[in-house]
Formats: sequence, C-alpha cells, structure tokens
Amino acid sequence: YREKDGKFYFKFVAFDGRLLLQSTGFDAPKEAGQAIAQLQQNADALQALAPRLTPVDGVTPADVSAALQALADAAAA
Repeated sequence: YREKDGKFYFKFVAFDGRLLLQSTGFDAPKEAGQAIAQLQQNADALQALAPRLTPVDGVTPADVSAALQALADAAAA
C-alpha cells in the first residue's frame, strides 16, 4: 500500500488478524513486491530483509518465521 509520504509499504498479518510484520518504505511498488515474494518463497529471507522491516511489539522473529512457514505449507498443499 502507499502512504502519504509517497512510499510503498506492506504488512504481514497472521491468520488470527494479529500484525506480525511491517515494512519500512520502499521507493517503488516493485521493490515492495519483490520483498514480499522473497518472504513467501523462503522464510530465511526474513534475516536478509531485516533492515527493511520494522519490529512489532510482542512479536518475535520465531513468530514471523512460523507464520511464513505455515503460509508456504498452505501454498504447497
């Protein structure tokens, strides 16, 4: 989504609606889309993308990794 600052952001929300991850701003929507694709394809991308992600209070990297793995498992089923 695009914010008033003109940058593009994304959020990763758990199945229960809890916010797990918020990105920092990307200059182009393609960059945000590429980051999302990396996370969908490989949960290990979380560490590589860490500088572009904003921590969410009460959410651990393990929480995010588990949700990403569940998403990948659901897509593979």
